[in-house]
Amino acid sequence: MNDTPNELTPVQELDPEAPGGYRLEESPGYWLHRLYRTMERDFQRRLAPLHLTPQEWAVLKTTGRGDQTPASIAQELEMNSSAVTRFLDRLEQKDLLRRGTHPVDRRRTSLELTDGGKRMVCEAAQEAIEINRQILGAFDETEGKQFMSFLQRSVEHLRKLGF
Repeated sequence: MNDTPNELTPVQELDPEAPGGYRLEESPGYWLHRLYRTMERDFQRRLAPLHLTPQEWAVLKTTGRGDQTPASIAQELEMNSSAVTRFLDRLEQKDLLRRGTHPVDRRRTSLELTDGGKRMVCEAAQEAIEINRQILGAFDETEGKQFMSFLQRSVEHLRKLGF
């Protein structure tokens, strides 16, 4: 255990002095969750004037990559397919995307952004970029790149472990 109060060591074993033997604030998951919730709240606030949620934007942005299906979006965003379908329904009602039959494989649903959807992706992307600037503003350029690398490596490592 570190003597410096602001310097945390990730939990590796039970601490007999902590309630239940575990110090929550020493868990990477605790800090990642707090970071995510802080970002999400700010993104919700920024997207509200656009009448878009962060989840809708993620679906819209992923759709804009082209040749996406509801199943591929669900996999990419780690959402269940029924949630993606609900988001697609809402985005279609807002005239931000169109669904149709895939031109090559009629069993697949094709997804295409409307002109309004393309504009919305660009407007919302500016807000996402600003949030990223604010988060990475806690670091110098090298630390920011390291932070992003650590996050990516952690996700890749957990996937290899079967998470």
